[in-house]
Amino acid sequence: MVEVPGPQPYTLLVTYGFSHVLSPEAFREGLRHEYSLAVPHGVPLSPWADAFLRHQCRYVLTQGADIRVNDCVPFRGVPMTRLPFQPAHHAMMPDSSLVGMLATVDPVLGRVPTPHGDIEVRRLVGIDARELDRVETWSAAGFLEALWNVDPLMRSPLMRPSWMDDERFRRTVDARFEAEGSHVDAALFDFALQGATVVLPGTPAGRERLANGLKGRVGFNRPLMAISARGAGQLVFDPSANGVSPGPRGALVVGGSLTHGPAARVFEAVNAGARSVTLTR
Repeated sequence: MVEVPGPQPYTLLVTYGFSHVLSPEAFREGLRHEYSLAVPHGVPLSPWADAFLRHQCRYVLTQGADIRVNDCVPFRGVPMTRLPFQPAHHAMMPDSSLVGMLATVDPVLGRVPTPHGDIEVRRLVGIDARELDRVETWSAAGFLEALWNVDPLMRSPLMRPSWMDDERFRRTVDARFEAEGSHVDAALFDFALQGATVVLPGTPAGRERLANGLKGRVGFNRPLMAISARGAGQLVFDPSANGVSPGPRGALVVGGSLTHGPAARVFEAVNAGARSVTLTR
């Protein structure tokens, strides 16, 4: 843990010994990086900050799924300050609007040379629910590029205003989304599949997320796997398919574009605020 002075002072926390370079144990083979977190000076860090970094390291070591540069990790609505702890302890932790994170190259440390080889330091950056929606319907790499322009220190203030409320920032990322479409081919959305009926999101945020997911993928002739956040099925939107057909693992394949076919009916129903739409084969 290091206190970094300057016009925007912050505390920098860095793991040590996660990588195989520093801890040459067989189960760490191939891991040549550590993780960092930057929190504005004065924010209480104990015990959540160390626990948060340990939680990410434990996830990688036990699940075998690395957290790479330009990865996005949603916390399913749990604030980052409470993520490492059991629900019984959540009330004792500080609140935070950050419910997901992005990974990027640490803007200060980057790569650190050691006698046993270089170590890449990957900065973990907290994002809020609206930013997470934009990332998961567009691009983690693109969002990080925009974030570098407004906060090159890549800090994680626990209760900061959403960047999606910053008109200039939102205009920038929305313009890129409109031009590029989405690079995310699978994501969670608030819907439920009941036979041939799709129960649609009940909130404006949920509808906007699903509409953007469809616009960024199907609107660019790209497939989208929409996974129910309610644990109630999967929709595979495939612009090359016709009609509606059963897919693998109980998924429903929905063909067409945003202007014709069953995909268009879903898109229109979401934008109209409908409660559900029935897809016929």
